[in-house]
Amino acid sequence: MEVHVLNTRKEMGNAARKMEDEKIIELLSEKDSMWMIFAAAPSQNEVELDEMCRQQQLNDGCFASLAAVPIQAITLTIPALMNGNFLFCVVPGKTKREDVAKKLHGPISTECPATILRKHPHCHLYLDAASASK
Repeated sequence: MEVHVLNTRKEMGNAARKMEDEKIIELLSEKDSMWMIFAAAPSQNEVELDEMCRQQQLNDGCFASLAAVPIQAITLTIPALMNGNFLFCVVPGKTKREDVAKKLHGPISTECPATILRKHPHCHLYLDAASASK
């Protein structure tokens, strides 16, 4: 896994977008088509988002109001994620600090499924200063 830490959420988003754009252009120059998946968490089910999860999305600035946060989401399993050729993970905000530290430094285990991403040969993790500091 390659970790990219940028000062602000905006810089982080721009860096991730630039790298994703470059990879998409590269792949389309080699292939007629490709599959892309955008996901928020590991599992492959339709899940109900509890109020705490929805509040976190609001606190992270993803939505303007709690009413705008979806009550359901579709997520991917770890095997589905690991099957991807290229992974771009974007994790902003201080509320993610502990999870990022576990992902990067904890043992690879089912207790923190995202730790397995450290074994992916083309996984890029984008962090802002708030999510990277611990």
